[in-house]
Amino acid sequence: MGSQGSLWISKQCELLTEPVKVNAIDTSGAGDAFIGCFSHFFTETGDVQLAIEKASAFAALSVTGKGTQSSYPTVEAFNEFQKNNI
Repeated sequence: MGSQGSLWISKQCELLTEPVKVNAIDTSGAGDAFIGCFSHFFTETGDVQLAIEKASAFAALSVTGKGTQSSYPTVEAFNEFQKNNI
């Protein structure tokens, strides 16, 4: 859904997550960034909502640079971004 946020639908619940607002430069790889981050946090915590929130922030930060993997933030940059945006 990109700039419209994220929607999770399962038998147990529906979650609509608001988008993280950024100045997008290149959206290439944003979906991959989202899925990778979601998979990591869901596997680590089992918490769908937390995983979606983290993935939304990671994907948002990834579109602020050019390229795909080269635009993915470091752990430090991601943690700093979360402090200011979540």
